[in-house]
Amino acid sequence: MGSFFLPWLVYQVKSKIHSSGPDRSTPIAAASLVDASAAHVIPAPMLVQSAPVKHGGQAAGRQLLVRSHSDPFHNRTYWSWYLAQESMVSITVFNAAGKKMTGPLLKYKLPGRHHIMWDAGRSPNGVYVCLIETQEKSARIKFPLVR
Repeated sequence: MGSFFLPWLVYQVKSKIHSSGPDRSTPIAAASLVDASAAHVIPAPMLVQSAPVKHGGQAAGRQLLVRSHSDPFHNRTYWSWYLAQESMVSITVFNAAGKKMTGPLLKYKLPGRHHIMWDAGRSPNGVYVCLIETQEKSARIKFPLVR
């Protein structure tokens, strides 16, 4: 079993490395969202905690679908989300102590899939939280920063 699994794993890793296009993402600090044509390979959701925002005691709509992918070699994290309707989007990054690291970044976005990249720069290793909010929904994603 081990002799079959290892070549398959190496093939999967090589094919993902060679199939990735050039990095055309824009850092979150530059206050621009990544175009849908510059999509990165983003795996299944990782540590996503989503909940509808309540207005007047009523839950408003469905949850915000968010995916997270970290790139430890370049101190970057990518987020991808889907909006069912046009909305103002606010993105804020906090450290584990609750200190605001970046944001809020405010952008008006049309329905569809959207992407953004956060460049951690010289931020220390640790657990961070990204809060993505729309007028009706919010998502809180915990992600590690490890170099």
